Amino acid sequence: MSRTPKKRTKESETSPLEEVWGSTVVVRPSGSLVLTSAGFRRLLEAGGKHYAETIRKGFLESKGHGLVALTGNAPLTKLPVDARWWRSIGRLVFSQICSGCEHQTTNSKANDIINTNVIERLQQLHQAIPPLIFGAEYITETFLVDLARSMVDVLEQIRDTSKHDSLLSTLRGAYPDWKNIGKLAFHIAERPKNNPPFALLVTYELVDDRGRSSSMALGRARTFLQEQGNNNAMFAVLEQLKAVSEICPLLREICESGEIYHPLALTPSEVFSLLRCTEKLTASGVTVKFPKWQNGGPRRPQLAVRVGETSPKGSFVGFDGIVDFSLSVAIGDANLSKKDIDLLLKAGDGLVRLKGGWVEVDAATLSTELEVWQKLEKQVARQGLPLIDALKLLSGARSLGGLFNHTGDDITADVVSPQAGSWLTDVLHALRKADKAESVIDSVKGLEAQLRNYQKKGVEWLWRLYSLRLSGVLADDMGLGKTIQIIALLLLIKERDPKGPPSLLVVPSSLIGNWLREIGRFAPDLRSFVAHPSETDRPILEKLSKGQLKKYDLIITTYAYLQRVDTLKSHHWNCVILDEAQAIKNAGAKQTREIKGLKSRVRIALTGTPVENRLGDLWSLFDFLAPGLLGSSKEFSSFVKRLSSRESSNYAPLRDLVRPYILRRMKTDKAIISDLPDKTELKVFCQLSKTQASLYTKLISDMQEALEEAEGVKRKGIILSFLQQFKQLCNHPSHWSGDSGYHLASSGKFERLRELCAELAERQDRVLVFTQFREMTQPLSDILEVVFGRPGLVLHGGTTLQKRKKMVEQFAEDDGPPFFVLSLKAGGTGLNLTQANHVIHFDRWWNPAVEDQATDRAFRIGQKRNVMVHKFVTRGTLEERIDDMIEGKRALSKNILSDGAEISLTEMSNDELLKLVSLDLRHAVA
Repeated sequence: MSRTPKKRTKESETSPLEEVWGSTVVVRPSGSLVLTSAGFRRLLEAGGKHYAETIRKGFLESKGHGLVALTGNAPLTKLPVDARWWRSIGRLVFSQICSGCEHQTTNSKANDIINTNVIERLQQLHQAIPPLIFGAEYITETFLVDLARSMVDVLEQIRDTSKHDSLLSTLRGAYPDWKNIGKLAFHIAERPKNNPPFALLVTYELVDDRGRSSSMALGRARTFLQEQGNNNAMFAVLEQLKAVSEICPLLREICESGEIYHPLALTPSEVFSLLRCTEKLTASGVTVKFPKWQNGGPRRPQLAVRVGETSPKGSFVGFDGIVDFSLSVAIGDANLSKKDIDLLLKAGDGLVRLKGGWVEVDAATLSTELEVWQKLEKQVARQGLPLIDALKLLSGARSLGGLFNHTGDDITADVVSPQAGSWLTDVLHALRKADKAESVIDSVKGLEAQLRNYQKKGVEWLWRLYSLRLSGVLADDMGLGKTIQIIALLLLIKERDPKGPPSLLVVPSSLIGNWLREIGRFAPDLRSFVAHPSETDRPILEKLSKGQLKKYDLIITTYAYLQRVDTLKSHHWNCVILDEAQAIKNAGAKQTREIKGLKSRVRIALTGTPVENRLGDLWSLFDFLAPGLLGSSKEFSSFVKRLSSRESSNYAPLRDLVRPYILRRMKTDKAIISDLPDKTELKVFCQLSKTQASLYTKLISDMQEALEEAEGVKRKGIILSFLQQFKQLCNHPSHWSGDSGYHLASSGKFERLRELCAELAERQDRVLVFTQFREMTQPLSDILEVVFGRPGLVLHGGTTLQKRKKMVEQFAEDDGPPFFVLSLKAGGTGLNLTQANHVIHFDRWWNPAVEDQATDRAFRIGQKRNVMVHKFVTRGTLEERIDDMIEGKRALSKNILSDGAEISLTEMSNDELLKLVSLDLRHAVA
């Protein structure tokens, strides 16, 4: 029976998905592109109903059709930032077709159009992805190349069903914005042994008699069009000549004389005047082509700033470490002498021949910039250049505070060319390309596990950060083993830096058990101490001193408890590690401020969410890791605003700045998939709320009283009834009491489910949630609908066969519901649900075989991704003890916990039963 979704709670109002679903276009893990509802509304506001509907229909057909529709229609100033970035990919493809139109015959292929030059430009766009795209982690350079080729395929389909003979004519005919009957091009060529030393030839792009695009000298093109009687084309030529005459005084003079139709000789000053008008001429629709020495940007004298040529003095670096700095004036790779510089400054504005080539000089700008940077050179000589300032300079993010804050725009100006020296280049390459960096670790002493190849690379990346006293974010996808990589790092620190202080690990209270189990399993020699009442008696914690802390390699505490212990807050740590680091995303919260106040050599943040996709969270995280790297909050906001206001929405400076300090690997990466098992099982330890703990204690007392005089069949019935009640209470107090409250905060499992699924929603993963209780299916669906931002599916014993079949078909769709809640008996067999790659067992069935059958709804033939199985266990309760029996005595558990599990438990003595269901308050409650 369906129920009306509950009114959103305060938690839902702050759901992280409220922001990400505002993206215009979402990238699915499958590689498809989806226009979101929010995106449709934005397009509606920007271009009207017809425009938005055209693009919506395009994306429904395919990603290629969607991008062609987005690119081919009128450019809009109100287009959202992420949509402008997608459109820039389309413009690159369209421009390539136009610029190489003489090759676009009926036999054109995508590979001919998406050539090496286009691929290089796509790589540049990949580095400038706006942090506003949901699913950006699935965008790779290969993905962009395939997307560009799919656009060409779409245009070829349009051409095949139309009367057009080429892709160019198809493009011009299908999209008015790209319709250009004739396009003028101004070609400037160098004549080294002549005076004047340059020549100008104007050409015209047209479709010749054979339906091919052809570039003709303007004089010849005029004759051709006159012979054809093509008055419309001639009119277009005259209109363009009129437009360029209004832009450039030199071209106005040439047009008025009629010499525009013939090759002309030009002086250096005349070519320079054309250079100055190039941007406006290009914007008007004409092309200006300079000699080879101008290709790829004009040759101009640049201030060559080089930082980090040699390793800084001392054993460690850190973001405050001092790096070397050098300043020179260069043209290309050649440094200029003082005599050369004086010559350029005296020449004034224009083109100057120097060292066998032509150089464009803006004397005033060069003089001003040189003066500014020479002053900085003297300042650096006096006080040194901190690495953090050097990094901002290299990325082009100068306005984020520091030494270079006043030296220009965020995007590096043409006159200044910052470069990393040999040492810093090697460091940044090793951090940015962790998978390709040279190995620095053979083995980890004391680690009782075999690291997978990508995990070893992760440990090496972490060790490089630690060795340099830098900080970073390990943001691997869920299930890739962030925990074991950190344990390996701690063992390396213990082995190679034994005299250092202990490290501090800060976790949510629900994860203490997970870390203790992993440390005990993989690193039993790592001396760890839990500074939290759930594991250590309060009298011991109250007497905790800094001297006692030095006895350990690792101190584990929680975000909440840390705030109450001055000894932990004031201690100087070796490495501070934050698990679930999104806990400090709110920069203004007291918890965040306390964490940022910790003293340490190195800081590591662990998170499974794409931190680069939320700018506010990114700033807060790096304000902890490397204070000042992203400037103040105000400076960062202004910086991002300037980047997003550009038409190209080029976020490359920001990405370049943070990329070395974020390591993120995805399970969708082919290199990772080959290194993973097909199915990974994880325990998700939960805690009871205070309400649950209180009711659990009372239930134990009631059970003890009921068992005192019960015998035989009656005793077995009482035991079975109470075991059921304990299970229900661990799920939610409302499940046990039978009321309909199901408040989120009343259940530790509900809170943990929300946290886990919020991370899955971030990556657009899809999930099956199993419960053995039919009455739990709808409450679970209600909370998941809030987390995922849209409804899912619910199946239980009351679902009809017809509806059941329809649900399976609906879930199988690429853009189907994000979650499927199933009762274990109704959904545990007979279903194929391979669209999900996560399975959650919300409450445990005591027969492992039944759970495995349910898991196999996703883990079966047809599944193309690795499956993660999350088994919820409430600590300190009956659930944890049953789980220990299953894991610790697997063979025996088949006998004890088989089909008649509950019956077997009824044979226990009263003392054994009470011990089984007893409540360990220290572990059960946060």
